[in-house]
Amino acid sequence: MPAIPKVSVVIPCYNGEAYLREAIDSALEQAHEPLEVIVVDDGSTDGSAAIADSYGPPVRVLRQENQGESVARNRGIDESQGEWVAFLDADDVWRPSKLAEQLSVVEDGVVCVHTGYEFIGVWLGRKTRRPLPAAERYRLENVVSANPFCMSSVMVRRSLSDRFPEWTRWGEDCLYMLDVIRRGEVRFVGDALVGYRRTAESQSRDPGIRMRRHAALMQWLSMHRDELGQAAATGLADSAARRLADGARGAKSRRDWGLYWEYREYLVGAPRHPDTDKVLSERVYPKALYRLYDWATGGASWAGARGDVL
Repeated sequence: MPAIPKVSVVIPCYNGEAYLREAIDSALEQAHEPLEVIVVDDGSTDGSAAIADSYGPPVRVLRQENQGESVARNRGIDESQGEWVAFLDADDVWRPSKLAEQLSVVEDGVVCVHTGYEFIGVWLGRKTRRPLPAAERYRLENVVSANPFCMSSVMVRRSLSDRFPEWTRWGEDCLYMLDVIRRGEVRFVGDALVGYRRTAESQSRDPGIRMRRHAALMQWLSMHRDELGQAAATGLADSAARRLADGARGAKSRRDWGLYWEYREYLVGAPRHPDTDKVLSERVYPKALYRLYDWATGGASWAGARGDVL
């Protein structure tokens, strides 16, 4: 009879008392019981550690000074004892079948299994975008442009040597997964088995996040260019540049001029690319003209019927 796979759950937590109990309960209520639930308290100043301490085994609490989510996750990986490590953020939740469904698709050569998810909180009930076909989903440039991974849905083999980058606090999840997907097969369980909480303070809702993530990706590329090869590195850079250009055009279409000019300033020092060069070459008119245009057309649009942009 094959051995039952052992799963360690790693929950990084910084001032997460509002939702931490929900997260821990959802891990403990799994149909496939986890070997342990490791809560890494990243220097919280609220009651997070006390909440985690109140459970006792199999919940373990590790304390450290505030060093960021990547350091907390890496410590959890390093101290875990399971064959698999499943990540869960302190404000997210799992459906009871989550781990069991992931383990049901594991075979030799599979290094990672992730699942579908749905938004809870600010965007309650909003479904995630339809995933790309499997043949395209894990291409490096597609992970950058349409990251299919919610970290609270990801389960990886403990034997992987990859760790979250500790040199940045921007886009660490994506950079980590760019490493993981090159180690072996990744499988996807399409059911929404994770509740991914969006709050007003969520980093992912920061309008300027694309610039900070782009800077981190460029640094990651400089560190991995030789092992990736020229074609893959160019594809990643192209994908990232297109996202930047889309972000700038989106800010302009919303008439968010502060963010638009932040993009323009960032692009001046960013690597050159035809898409971003177009943004820098755009003519910007007096605001009164945009107000007149929006009034005449019934609202701002950066993809008008004639394909014109104003």
